[in-house]
Amino acid sequence: MNRFSQGMAIVYALIAFGACQLATAQTPASPDSLMTIISVRPVAEIEREIADARAMGDKADLAKRGFDRERKLAETRIGLKEKEIESLELKQEIAEQQKKTGEASALEAEIKRAEALLNVLKVQLSVREAEVEVAEAQSALASAIEDGLGQEQRVQEKRLAAPKAPAGSPDHTLHLIALDDLMKSALEQQVTIAEKRGKLADQEEDVASLKLKLLEAQAAFSRPK
Repeated sequence: MNRFSQGMAIVYALIAFGACQLATAQTPASPDSLMTIISVRPVAEIEREIADARAMGDKADLAKRGFDRERKLAETRIGLKEKEIESLELKQEIAEQQKKTGEASALEAEIKRAEALLNVLKVQLSVREAEVEVAEAQSALASAIEDGLGQEQRVQEKRLAAPKAPAGSPDHTLHLIALDDLMKSALEQQVTIAEKRGKLADQEEDVASLKLKLLEAQAAFSRPK
């Protein structure tokens, strides 16, 4: 028995002793705690939410595969555009050596336009990379939610399996200790879920900021000054 369970055993023993000393009737406490920390709800409802969490994870995994394909395509486009710019720069250098001023100037303008498009492609790549990370975070969150719901389900099932023993009896006390251990794990998982939600929110904010940057880059390319 860990320290948490030992401590709760003492608490429940004291509660049972105090209850025996009370002469007046009082409002009964929750069956498993002085405060209902994890709400009582039907197992069937939790099972439906588990299915929803699993579906959310599948959707995130599918989105990740799509974003990853787009990311690889963006990388290919960047590589091709960089080679194109290198070729244009070589042509410009040759034109300058041959004193073909007009051709060199035209190539300079073409290079600048290609570089502007390259900038757009690089920002697009940043967006795709960030979207892949968001999809991964969504999948991780869905998995954490599924795990958390599974732990909550075990709490509810333990409540339903409560022994028919009087409050303060050894069987009843042991049941409450085991229930508290399950609730502790479920609550710790809720903390993990909240942390993952916060991380996901930050990543979604990053995607929105990158899309604003992409909008600016596309505008600069399509409407040059």
